[in-house]
Amino acid sequence: MFETHAFDNGLRAVVTSLPHTRAVTIQFAVGAGFGYESEATHGLSHFVEHMLFKGTDTRPTFTDITGAIESLGGSINAATDKEMTAYFVKCPSEHFHAALEVVADVIQNSRFDPAEVERERSVIVDEVTMSRDAPDDWAIQSLDGLLWPDHGLGRPLSVNLEVVQGATTAQLRAYADRYYCGRNSVMSVAGSVEPVAALESLRSNFGGLSPGQPAPWVPAPPLTTGQRLVIDERDTLQVHVAVGTQTLNQTDPDRYPLELVNAILGEGMCSRLFAEIRERRALAYDVSSFLSQYRDCGALTIFASVDPNEVQATVEVILEQCELLTMQPPTQWELERAREYVKGALILGMEDSQNVAAWYAREELLEAERMTVEAVIDRLNRVDTEDVVRVAARVFEGDWASLAAVGPVRDHASLVRLLPAVSKSTSHVA
Repeated sequence: MFETHAFDNGLRAVVTSLPHTRAVTIQFAVGAGFGYESEATHGLSHFVEHMLFKGTDTRPTFTDITGAIESLGGSINAATDKEMTAYFVKCPSEHFHAALEVVADVIQNSRFDPAEVERERSVIVDEVTMSRDAPDDWAIQSLDGLLWPDHGLGRPLSVNLEVVQGATTAQLRAYADRYYCGRNSVMSVAGSVEPVAALESLRSNFGGLSPGQPAPWVPAPPLTTGQRLVIDERDTLQVHVAVGTQTLNQTDPDRYPLELVNAILGEGMCSRLFAEIRERRALAYDVSSFLSQYRDCGALTIFASVDPNEVQATVEVILEQCELLTMQPPTQWELERAREYVKGALILGMEDSQNVAAWYAREELLEAERMTVEAVIDRLNRVDTEDVVRVAARVFEGDWASLAAVGPVRDHASLVRLLPAVSKSTSHVA
């Protein structure tokens, strides 16, 4: 059971009562992230996230903030994503009110001390450049860059670090003031709390947050006929391959069949890609796929790490299996396996108060149609084999595939030949 409320300053609150747990999670979600950023503001969402842990007037240091939560038996953290930045605390439910006061202090009273800005700047540069040393992570980021060139959704944080390196205290304050406001934020609480008392505590702690305005989303560009292949040559033992395409946004009614398309292809050890690539052909130890869905676009990504001698064969199988699903309906067993796999992940995830808080924060902040898990399950139950084939054909049509590879790729020409769109445009070796 959950209750929602909008305060006078526009801040929306969702409180979900979970009597079976002794924990509570508090999440503050703000409409700020990489997808909102231009080249001129690239990285500022992440920089602000770091600075909110660097001290307030009442808790002057990082240790004062984290220690205030850890002394309650809890944990505190934050994450900047493409569509939102989230701050979350999880603690025993008897410490809810004390933990909420810490979150409110951090969000509303951070000092942005210039000395801390300088110290944290180098930490952020180290953090974001570290991702380029992980070839699997970098392959996926590189694929995003092919799908959304010149947009925050596809712009890796470790590229064009000039904004982070040159950001001033005044810029960071102004960025926080613009985005961290009532009409651009959601508070979500999930756990063993009494909803009326929790809402009153939220009002008391966040009633002074300035109203502001919702942040405008930068429209994502459609996939073009531009660059569709990128190869980053590295001396690694395996080649890390990411194949993908733009798909459906989070308001498209076909997103529910798409969930099952993805599960049939690459979720679980009974998926088609796992069965074909690992079990039948022994081309790779693991292969999987996942969906990303945003306000006005989405992506389906397939990832595998393979021996350099097996790159071409692996990519061939990936393309074949995707296109086969547009012509050959899944068996009833495949459909039901995929359906229950997706439903099970949702149901099991909601056993944790942190996942529940995150679910309702996202639904309230980003979704045009606010959905419960039960409503999503109902939509999934309606999907049939014809829906799967129809949506697969919608996604895997024409020259749909883009590819990023990181590692010792020995035959670039073979990958170009596998992607018809590449032969009509350009490829790139990083």
